[in-house]
Amino acid sequence: MRRILNTGGDRGVALVIVLVFALVASITGLAFFAMASYEWKGAADRQLSSEAFYLADGAVEQARGELLLDKNWRGPIPATPLGRGTYTLAAVDTTVNGEARLLLHAEGRVKDGARGVEVLAGVRSVPEALALFAGGNFIANGNLTVDGHIHVNGTGDFGSADIHLKGGTYDDGFTIAPPAVYTGPGAFPTSTYYRVIPYLIPPANKPSARVDRWDRTTAQWVVVDSTELKPYMDWSSTSPNVFEYDFQKHGNSILPFVQIFPTDTGLFRLDQAAGDQSVVIDFGWPSPGTQTVANLKFYDTQTERVLEPTIINTRFVGISEADRVAPCSAFWQGGITSFGSKVTFAPRNCVALIANIMGPDQGQQPNAQGKLGTATDPALTYVTGNVEGLKGDLEVHGVLISLCDINSQGGPDVYHDPSILDCIPQGVLGDTGAGFLQVQEWREVGL
Repeated sequence: MRRILNTGGDRGVALVIVLVFALVASITGLAFFAMASYEWKGAADRQLSSEAFYLADGAVEQARGELLLDKNWRGPIPATPLGRGTYTLAAVDTTVNGEARLLLHAEGRVKDGARGVEVLAGVRSVPEALALFAGGNFIANGNLTVDGHIHVNGTGDFGSADIHLKGGTYDDGFTIAPPAVYTGPGAFPTSTYYRVIPYLIPPANKPSARVDRWDRTTAQWVVVDSTELKPYMDWSSTSPNVFEYDFQKHGNSILPFVQIFPTDTGLFRLDQAAGDQSVVIDFGWPSPGTQTVANLKFYDTQTERVLEPTIINTRFVGISEADRVAPCSAFWQGGITSFGSKVTFAPRNCVALIANIMGPDQGQQPNAQGKLGTATDPALTYVTGNVEGLKGDLEVHGVLISLCDINSQGGPDVYHDPSILDCIPQGVLGDTGAGFLQVQEWREVGL
């Protein structure tokens, strides 16, 4: 008997199976492509969000750079294009527990991506942030021990692998500005302010000096008897037309520190009746009708001599505040101020020395056992020109600023103490200069 096969039915079943598998494959493919599309979109969104975050963080870094140029900068930064997006920043002064703070709100946006960050920070000035500042170069030819940070606008040369720098940190090669310094009577409103004006006694042109005291009540200079000062003044032996005040021990003669500089009994004594708190002695004034300068020498190798007054030996001849902080400029004039051995500057108003050139005197051991400020009386030392030949057992407690070069020959120990700002008269330092952003809180905020 012949058997007849139902091939048509088998083909129908196979077709159904193929269609089912085709449908499953189509669904799987569509799901795969949908998942890939979602994943791609998610990756793209994450990329946009990441870029937006870095833009917001970059805005904070730009604010940091702006503050290095001017600590009073408060922006804002408008929408600024960078890459595929933009960033903005707003800065607002605030207080936290009675302390001044700066709140930075930064946003970054890239297409549909947006991120925001907020930073709460303090803005520190140069004296608060730095132990040493050099507007020119810093060269260390011997060991320099620093407890704090050094900034050098030019080149910092501390030897191979910084072998001459013991402790501390430094950066160099980018320009920031220190606060400007002011030296007139108005900058020291609670100090008894003296000026020393050299002049010539004819016919032999014997150098002498007149001492004046600023009377705040009448806003006039009052002449003070300067007889005690005359024995220590002469022409400079190396620089014609430069007056020289030689305050150091000569044999068995009376020490000028004992006779002249004690704050309560000397020639430059404190006006307690006026309620003054410190003494300022300004040697930077020129002779009438001249542009002469003065060299000052403070030495005593046998007994520690403490100088409580602020000593000034420079004068401003520029116009603007920018002139006051111009690196190595001609806007300040003054002679050389040298000190050493056992002379200690411990000023009552936390300003030790404002000088044009701080350097060694020929034939003397500069800076040996000398101190610019002490652990209990830290001080600002501000040099409008070069600091030359730091060496010996010199100690610096406080802050040392030089608008030009600093040359260390070895040995100084520098201890940064920002507390000097608590007692420096408010008129001494200008309100401009670099600001250092000290981040205290950082958080991301939703947009």
